[in-house]
Amino acid sequence: MIRAHPVKAKTGYAPAKFARCTKGRRSLEGLVARCWERVEERAFAGMSLGERRNLRRLLTKVRANLDSNVRRRSRGVFSV
Repeated sequence: MIRAHPVKAKTGYAPAKFARCTKGRRSLEGLVARCWERVEERAFAGMSLGERRNLRRLLTKVRANLDSNVRRRSRGVFSV
């Protein structure tokens, strides 16, 4: 059975998945999820859901800009 991730249910996205982990490592998934939730609660304290979504949208744009500059730089076409 596939369940929605508790962090994703609240924020719209989830921490990285544990892919092909050993049983011992998979047992850490709950601990990691709880730690992730605590960090998010502190980081996004006082922000509405709309504000968090807007922040994510803006940071996604920043990442895309940085990624495109890295690609251009690797081709020798880099401008500041």
